[in-house]
Order: sequence, then structure tokens, then C-alpha cells
Amino acid sequence: MQQVRSGFRQLKLGIIGDGVHSLRIQKILKNFGLKYFLYKPNKNNIKYVSFEEIKKCKIIFIISPNSTHFEYIKKFYKKSYIFCEKPPVNKLSELNNLKKLNAKKIFLILIIGTLY
Repeated sequence: MQQVRSGFRQLKLGIIGDGVHSLRIQKILKNFGLKYFLYKPNKNNIKYVSFEEIKKCKIIFIISPNSTHFEYIKKFYKKSYIFCEKPPVNKLSELNNLKKLNAKKIFLILIIGTLY
């Protein structure tokens, strides 16, 4: 396991979604000793935080249903670094809008997953 700089450990990490890919990311973060907040819409239990809490995170992993990716990207791109599961958008119009957002503030989209 690689060493993680102590400053990085201080960043607030948020994960949107709690499916198979999310569990992989959670495991990787745990292996590096990084803490994270988990958000899943319409879930109110001890495992998940509120959307207001997830908005405070500096790094966001969007690992939710594909149809929700673009809306989450729009909500977080100004204040957070974004790592998004594939595909980041479902429509050509969303891709064109994504390009416009990216021109205003650069953010990172990491494609996570496997080929079927």
C-alpha cells in the first residue's frame, strides 16, 4: 500500500451511491486510511449523510445511476473535484453543456468500471 500524505487525509471525501462500484471505491479509500461520507437519496439511516453534508466535501465520487450523473456534476463542479463513473452523461445535449461547464472551471472525470 502506498503512503498517503497527511494533508490529503484532511480533505472531505464524499461518495454518491452505494452499489457495486461504490463498494469498490469505499474499499480502496479504507485501504489508504481515508475517511469518507456516503450519500444515497431518500435514505435516512446512520450509514448515510444528508445532501447538505455531502455538499461540503472537496472531492466527490459520483457512482449513482447513469441518469443522475449530469445533475450531480452541475451541483458540484464549482466547489469540488469530481470523479464520475462512466458515462458522465446520457445525451448529446448534456455533453455539450458539460463542455461549457468545463470551460468555466476545470474538473476531473475519472472513468471507473469494466467493459461488458
